[in-house]
Amino acid sequence: MTLLLDLAKRNSQGLLLAAIFIFSTSAQAFAAPTWQGAESLETDNAGAAQSPQAAFNDSGQAVVTWQQSDGTRTNIWANYYTPGSGWSGPTLIETNNVGAAYYPAAAIGSDGEAFVVWQLQNGTRYDIWGAQYTPGTGWSAPALLETDSTYIAARPHVAVDGAGTAVAVWRQSDGARYYTMLAVHVKGESAWRAPVKAENIATGDANLPRVATSPRGDIAIVWLKSDGTRDNVWAVNYVSGSGWTSAVGIETQNMGHAYAPQVAVDNNGYAIAVWHQSNGTILNVWTNRFTPGAGWGAPQLLDTTDTADSQNPRVAVNSQGYAIAAWSQKDSGQANIYARVYTPGSGWSAATLVEQITTGDADYPAAGIDSSQNAVVAWSQAGAGSITSIYTNKYAPGTGWGGPPQPCHERIRRGGGRLAAIRRDPDQHMGQPLHHSAVPADRSKERGGGGCSRLRGPLLRRHVRSMVPVRRGGDAYRHAQRGLPSCRLD
Repeated sequence: MTLLLDLAKRNSQGLLLAAIFIFSTSAQAFAAPTWQGAESLETDNAGAAQSPQAAFNDSGQAVVTWQQSDGTRTNIWANYYTPGSGWSGPTLIETNNVGAAYYPAAAIGSDGEAFVVWQLQNGTRYDIWGAQYTPGTGWSAPALLETDSTYIAARPHVAVDGAGTAVAVWRQSDGARYYTMLAVHVKGESAWRAPVKAENIATGDANLPRVATSPRGDIAIVWLKSDGTRDNVWAVNYVSGSGWTSAVGIETQNMGHAYAPQVAVDNNGYAIAVWHQSNGTILNVWTNRFTPGAGWGAPQLLDTTDTADSQNPRVAVNSQGYAIAAWSQKDSGQANIYARVYTPGSGWSAATLVEQITTGDADYPAAGIDSSQNAVVAWSQAGAGSITSIYTNKYAPGTGWGGPPQPCHERIRRGGGRLAAIRRDPDQHMGQPLHHSAVPADRSKERGGGGCSRLRGPLLRRHVRSMVPVRRGGDAYRHAQRGLPSCRLD
């Protein structure tokens, strides 16, 4: 199995830098890679390349998408990777010049078919658009996923199941409130099917929908839903062979807002959601689990403190339903990284401190787990002076967590940093994460704030970059260095 490590940092000039790092967790799991030279994924100097997103499949095919200014407006670009051939070259996949395009999201199927979705300002409102890449053919023309000509649609997210069916979600207004919308693109069909409401809860606005799929076709969607007083976490599930469940609230803590829900699904349709939530005084990290035929259970507290904030949880599951959750937790004034492992039939392990670094706050964790229950947690770590580094630690069943965590990517001037994701290949199933960034007033609820070899090579400030390294023993790695935005607007 391979894991994709997606890192992002801000340098001293306020520009965000990023890296994608793929490594094997098979027999020689954590051997040090040997990096090749950097390769640029885009060469357009008219404006900054920002907000990159990446997805890849079991065969090593990958797609990277980003938004980039042409000096007048922001457009959506993509580049496709084929093992043995390399990158196809940057392609402008959004050609509607009426307004700016933002928030690209990407997913790729087992056959290499890739989907990118984004929101586009049409001069009056935001619409949801998408494009599709077919190996041997290339990119399709951009197409509307929704045709509402009156109200705003925003914040799309996408996932692909094992049959090649793509599922896109977004928030959309009907003039009275925002709902979570859903559209599917079935393998072999030429267009997206008409969108439908994933929920029809007629109270409060929906926000930040996230979708995850399983190889057999299960779907889990989570989102925030306001009850008029606070934001709560809701979910709806599609169980392969059974159909859709009803939308339900999956948390009952009514003392404060919930934030930034995430979800992952295993091969049998079991789903795990995580989020952080205010109790009126501090933020806590919570989880809930979906069982096909029974539904969502009772929410469970994951963090271990009642005196300071815990936030920014991430979750991943493997094919058998084992899971890893990680989050940032304040201890004695400093934020540290904690993790828990879920074992089917036994539940969650005790919370474990996975880093003991005292130079500064640790935050923005990411997590991944393979079919043998080996897990990796990575995070952004403040160091001495103005340096921020990326560290990792690994977990092995029967052994536990490894030794002192080691820096993965270091010596970047601190102006803020975050770790976006560890994503899966082939049997880790998770939705793509929310990137934390400055947001306008109506997004104020989006609060959220063993070791690893150092990734070597030049860091770029305004270009999407890639490195394709080779590890001893013939395992392939890929590394992309990219620029991310400091602010994105709906």
